[in-house]
Amino acid sequence: MNSCSPFATPGRTVLAPTPLALVYGKNANVSDLKDENLSKSVPVFICSSRNLEPHGDRVDPFGNKRSEKLVPYLALAQVSIGKNTSKEELLRETLTSVKKKRSRVKVESFKMFESPNVTPFSSMADKKREFVKNKWLKTIASEIKKSRRKELTIFVHGYNTHLVENTELLGELYHYAGRQGVVVNYEWPSAGRLVGYFQDKGNAEHSTRLFRSFVSRIAIITGAKDVRIIAHSAGNPIVVNALKDLRLLNKDLTPSQLHDKFKISQVVLAAPDMDSMRFMNAVFDRFFDMSKNVSVYAYPKDRALLISGKLFGTNRLGSAIGKFTDWEKAALKQAKNIQMIDVTVPQSKFGSLLGHGYFHRDPWVSSDILMSIDRPNAADRGLVKSKSSVFWEFTSDYPEKLKNLP
Repeated sequence: MNSCSPFATPGRTVLAPTPLALVYGKNANVSDLKDENLSKSVPVFICSSRNLEPHGDRVDPFGNKRSEKLVPYLALAQVSIGKNTSKEELLRETLTSVKKKRSRVKVESFKMFESPNVTPFSSMADKKREFVKNKWLKTIASEIKKSRRKELTIFVHGYNTHLVENTELLGELYHYAGRQGVVVNYEWPSAGRLVGYFQDKGNAEHSTRLFRSFVSRIAIITGAKDVRIIAHSAGNPIVVNALKDLRLLNKDLTPSQLHDKFKISQVVLAAPDMDSMRFMNAVFDRFFDMSKNVSVYAYPKDRALLISGKLFGTNRLGSAIGKFTDWEKAALKQAKNIQMIDVTVPQSKFGSLLGHGYFHRDPWVSSDILMSIDRPNAADRGLVKSKSSVFWEFTSDYPEKLKNLP
């Protein structure tokens, strides 16, 4: 990528380290991968509030500013994985802990779809008619119907990222998850520059309502049985605040009724760049009732969040280990389906300079996220927690514990 450009070049992504659960065969998706035609590109759906800015020399037609439309743009990307490697080599790099990987992940094409012709003031009848006939939504429904797992995963990216690299990252996650179900890259307008931090934070806040509208309807329209949401960094406030709003808008429904209506089975909040107190406010408003399980991954030495904390003068949720007050700990213990997870031990082994992208670069953490699909209880994944702590932890013998899991 040109350091002066806010756009990424396709194919710079190399397959990330293999989640340890796949190395040890502790995930049902291993058999799915072996049965798949791995030469096929994987579909990544795009829902974007970025502006359109097509250029002849770029594969994607999106810019890095806010769209002026009231509804998001819709697209479908085809992402190749290991295009120039054999199936045997790609499987080896996918299912083993080989360190130097050659398989590249590359966005090959984008296909645009027409967005529903609605506004926030459209009648419910008009909205229903537009959603039912929308070809993008129909395509998602078709993919879910023919998949063994009737699951839809939504990825909400963080600060200083690019649409192409976010799409490639999601294609990679989809590949490691067995290429089952459907994945959607929810693209809010990141400037894609280090100096665009406050612009990005403003754009993230602006995107909350659109995301709330999107996640409130997607399962109903597409027939997904489970909706998973994975948020990273500055994408976390979008998810938390949208779910908090939905909870308040549906205050008369029980958690069980919320699950039946919205189908949200899991929310993963990775390295959340979010004021800890604002998160606690969302806890008090019971945002967690919207999902069967909420996992928050944090690292006290996350340099990106330490810088963010200094800029805002507040503790960031993703680096708040050891900083919660007694009453905050008591509140988190009451929220039984929130699991706070400390990644200090794996990051001591696999950490990067910033310590911020561990959710897919650290093979222990990516393993835990992958396993949490079928094992929502952290204890069933080999993590431990003392009675006095609100955080689950990886221990140094995590690989041995993983091997011995039933």
